[in-house]
Amino acid sequence: MMDRGWSIGDIGHRLTWWDVKTFVQGLLPDSHLKRYWNPEQYLPYILHKPENQILGQIHDQIQAYPYIRAGKGKDIPQGIIQYWLEKQVEQKRESEKKHLSAAEIRAAVSASMRK
Repeated sequence: MMDRGWSIGDIGHRLTWWDVKTFVQGLLPDSHLKRYWNPEQYLPYILHKPENQILGQIHDQIQAYPYIRAGKGKDIPQGIIQYWLEKQVEQKRESEKKHLSAAEIRAAVSASMRK
């Protein structure tokens, strides 16, 4: 709001609470408030921004250079962007795992005991 010349004192005079609510709901995903409220939702946004992809690749190449120079190419550490993307996929898989009911667990245990 300050970049538009408004302040908290303007609420009630120049701005209604509805205006403030609308303003907050329309914030970009990389705004400070959105990052503070939902840090886990901000990470994918960061990873997919082109400038961060380029910086991540540069970082990974700088990290890999000593390994390549020493002839240890297979020991190169995983790239920073790749690490976070794989972590997101793993978290998504964990959240999508089917949770068994008590009856399903009992049936699976009894079936394994019969074998």
